[in-house]
Amino acid sequence: MTKSLIPLVVTVAVAVSCSSAFAQSKKVPEKFLYAGSGELEELRPILKRPGIDGIQVVYSWKALEPAFNEYDFSAIEHDLALTDSLGKKLFIQIQDSSSRLKRGACPTTS
Repeated sequence: MTKSLIPLVVTVAVAVSCSSAFAQSKKVPEKFLYAGSGELEELRPILKRPGIDGIQVVYSWKALEPAFNEYDFSAIEHDLALTDSLGKKLFIQIQDSSSRLKRGACPTTS
């Protein structure tokens, strides 16, 4: 086998192996809603549907740490209580930066 074919053969072997393992697991992909912090209550009717497995909620680090070394996880605790009451999963995404430099997504140390 030539050296130029080795990467192709390895790639095909890995792809076949992965697809075979996924097929054997018989797992159905889960369906999640996506929302920003504070939007979960509004999405409750959709989240209650049987075909929805959970929700991914984005929290800004600045909201979770409003001042340096002062933390407030009440928004996550509220959302977790709500999803637990519905038998759904909560996927937490924490955003620690912003594309807008003037916005200041994280508290400063001073």
